[in-house]
Amino acid sequence: MGDFKLFVGDLAAEIEVTNGEPTMTGGFTSAVLISLFTEINIDGSVAWWADSVSTDSALTGGRFFTIFTAKNTNDNLNQLHDFALESLQWLIDDGIAKAITFSFVRLTNKLVSITITITQPDNTETNVRFNINWEKQSIEVIQDGD
Repeated sequence: MGDFKLFVGDLAAEIEVTNGEPTMTGGFTSAVLISLFTEINIDGSVAWWADSVSTDSALTGGRFFTIFTAKNTNDNLNQLHDFALESLQWLIDDGIAKAITFSFVRLTNKLVSITITITQPDNTETNVRFNINWEKQSIEVIQDGD
């Protein structure tokens, strides 16, 4: 069955609904959206509501989205890679993926294209692609990885 399928709305990720029921997905796009774009509070406190009811001690999210307040430079793109891996490491730790690779391409000074390739233990690969408007801090899912 999987997860609720998310899409990026005007202000945030929203749950896709079909015929009054949440659409379910077995892919990675929803997990990637939540993991990358949920910030962990600096003091380590719960930032995402689901962490407050989780039996797992790990917090969801990371520092990925915090970099967009800085300039779009090569150094910050390298930092973005580190933050992305930090946010998605749980997929490897939990045995859901055996590898995660990233491609960050600066299309313009304001627009960055990101491709995340998740390799599962059976070598099946799934790509999740985003464009991020660095200046507006907005996200566009280019190709659904589900």
